[in-house]
Amino acid sequence: MVFCQVNAALNSDDEVQRFNVWVWNLSVEARRFNVEVRNLNIEAPRFNDADPNSDDEAPRFNVEALSLNIEAQRFNDEAWNLNIEAWSLDDEARNLF
Repeated sequence: MVFCQVNAALNSDDEVQRFNVWVWNLSVEARRFNVEVRNLNIEAPRFNDADPNSDDEAPRFNVEALSLNIEAQRFNDEAWNLNIEAWSLDDEARNLF
């Protein structure tokens, strides 16, 4: 019984030390979080100042959308070509028999 109590006490000490490490890490994270919040507060006015530039972003977005459409068409063409290849392979396999 004493052995179990000693083990429990040792485990408790280990848990306390681990808990203290977690608390320390959380404190470090909290400070880092506060720094990030401060940086976000600095960024917010800059973002508001850049708001008129959002009109400049629209054409860029349209160009990207057009590029994506071209990519989608290319993908469809490749898929179509793969289907043709598959049909050719089926025909060749049938001809082998």
